[in-house]
Amino acid sequence: MAVIFGTINGDSLPGTAGNDSIFGWAFGDNANSVSGNDNLDGGAGNDSLFGGTGSDTLNGGSGTDLTDGGSGNDRIIDSDAVNFDNHNGGDGVDTIDYSGVTFGSGLVTINLATGVTSVSSGNTETILNFENVEGSQGGETIIGSSGNNVLNGNGGNDTINGGLGNDIIDGGIGNDSLVGGSGNDTINGGAGVDSTNGGNDNDRIIDSDGVNFDVHNGGDGVDTIDYSGVVFAPGVTINLATGVTSSGGNTETINNFENVEGSQGGETIIGSFGNNALNGNGGNDTINGGTGVDSTNGGSGNDRIVDSDGVNFDVHNGGIGVDTIDYSGVAFAPGVTINLATGVTSVSSGNTETILNFENVEGSQGGETIIGSSGNNVLNGNGGNDTINGGTGVDSTNGGSGDDRIVDTDAVNFDVHNGGVGIDTIDYSGVSFGSTVTINLATGVTSVNGGNTETISNFENVEGSQGGETIIGSSGNNVLNGNGGNDTINGGAGADSTNGGSGNDRIVDSDGVNFDVHNGGIGVDTIDYSGTTFASGAVTINLATAVTSVNSGNTETILNFENVEGSQGGETIIGSLGNNVLNGNGGNDTIRGGSGTDLLTGGSGNDVFDFDFVSDSQPGVLRDVITDFVGNGNLLGDQLDLSGIDANPFLAGNQAFTYIGAAAFSGVGQVRYSGGIIQGNTNFDFAAEFEIQLQGSPVLFVAAANPASDIIL
Repeated sequence: MAVIFGTINGDSLPGTAGNDSIFGWAFGDNANSVSGNDNLDGGAGNDSLFGGTGSDTLNGGSGTDLTDGGSGNDRIIDSDAVNFDNHNGGDGVDTIDYSGVTFGSGLVTINLATGVTSVSSGNTETILNFENVEGSQGGETIIGSSGNNVLNGNGGNDTINGGLGNDIIDGGIGNDSLVGGSGNDTINGGAGVDSTNGGNDNDRIIDSDGVNFDVHNGGDGVDTIDYSGVVFAPGVTINLATGVTSSGGNTETINNFENVEGSQGGETIIGSFGNNALNGNGGNDTINGGTGVDSTNGGSGNDRIVDSDGVNFDVHNGGIGVDTIDYSGVAFAPGVTINLATGVTSVSSGNTETILNFENVEGSQGGETIIGSSGNNVLNGNGGNDTINGGTGVDSTNGGSGDDRIVDTDAVNFDVHNGGVGIDTIDYSGVSFGSTVTINLATGVTSVNGGNTETISNFENVEGSQGGETIIGSSGNNVLNGNGGNDTINGGAGADSTNGGSGNDRIVDSDGVNFDVHNGGIGVDTIDYSGTTFASGAVTINLATAVTSVNSGNTETILNFENVEGSQGGETIIGSLGNNVLNGNGGNDTIRGGSGTDLLTGGSGNDVFDFDFVSDSQPGVLRDVITDFVGNGNLLGDQLDLSGIDANPFLAGNQAFTYIGAAAFSGVGQVRYSGGIIQGNTNFDFAAEFEIQLQGSPVLFVAAANPASDIIL
């Protein structure tokens, strides 16, 4: 490397093979570089500068100079304006640089296509074999060549036309008019009120000074308006449909653009009727692609992507942050699934679109299925009958209007579920709770004894888990299904429908006979009225007919129950054909077990245990057991009513039994009692055709036609 200085004479200054710096003096010098990346400065005078090989920088200085960059990517600096110089970039990608001067506005044209820089007053200079231009600090016209150019206007109000090729144009400071021409161009207006036009092909117009009354036109092709270099404050809207970017009172025109690069702040971006690529970049953005097959990306920040044309093969990406995919402006028909876990929105008929990196969903005004991801989601169904499944994570769901189903598949995990308006269902059928869980519509809480809770507001119906839990209804009409496990279900007030499902379930009816429909389901199930007090003699609970009825007319259905817990008042309880456990609880009850091996408890009160057929309580292990019979002739005690059994079927009519105490049978129609077992004989074999066991072997007082008799014969 050498540093070479000329003298006051006109010198010939050859360079070396290295990277040289050659400086002329006051007179015309001849400087030649051999190879390397050299810096040649002619100084004053009429100089000849030859760059040779390498990427050289040549500055003719003042005077009428001849410069030739040679091979390599060279920069030729013209620092004395248009002064009849002859500049030749040579081979490579070369730049003519007027950035050190200030041209008068509108007076100078730098034309790479003709190879001439001209002044309106007449001066010209030659600029051959240049690809790039650095304009002056004043305003000029720059025209590109047929190739790819980099054209920078720098200061002043510039007019730049890229011509053919894929050009990069920067207006710099000032109010510039920039045209890309043919090719895929990148245009940056810089500071000032600029007019840009991409021309033909696929262009990018960069706006780096915000909303400043510019006029941008993408031209033909697929063009992008790019605000990624600025940071908008909230309140900016970039609207391809109207062709306007607005911010408060400021506006600018954005015609013929298909794509948008948003700012590093938060703005609203609205697409056109065609296919758009809309990127929010930084900040909390709202992006609406409009119609067409769109590609959207929220970038960083908490963004909202609005899809207003349904499932149309769009590709939506929420980007980084907590982002929302929003279909609230459309009304889906049944068959649409919005699935954050798979990143796909699909229609059963076949259409799909991609929804990547979203945490939240706003559903449509129709009914759809919404499925959350493994993280924390906010899922709103809005209109229609929706099915919403938050997946894992701490989720917030809202069914909105319509009859919605909220599915909870990760158990009690501090979720917040809201059914919204309509008849809505909270569904835990995909999990298996233990007996420590309570699902309570009345309080709006699902809780675990161990401490976890979640909110369940505005639900009318429950689908229980595959394990055993307690389900409590609200004051309205509820549908409560226990599903698997041993469940306890209490419908509360209202006309309720309950189903225990599989397992040994307890259905609690605490509002009396109110047209409920109760179904025990599979297993050994109990209908439980112990929380109510029926009026004495007014209510019949009949497992055989599956109806609980009131004399005044009210009824309710009780299907598939084996056991009964009676009320605190007096009622009639009738068992089914199978084995039953019947408990009268409070009041003076009448209990009829029917056929099967039954366990009967009267509870408090003076109860009657009614047997109408020999088959109601067969001998041996098939006999019924009464657990709390109080006898001994007490008028306040219980009674066995055998009067419905014909003691001697060989005679016409219904014959009464004869009580023989502990004696052995000696004839037809006898009843005996010994060791807590009541036995009855109805034929000539002198053996018991029926037996009833009284636990505790109470002492009985039996007398025919005596109201104090413990047995009605």
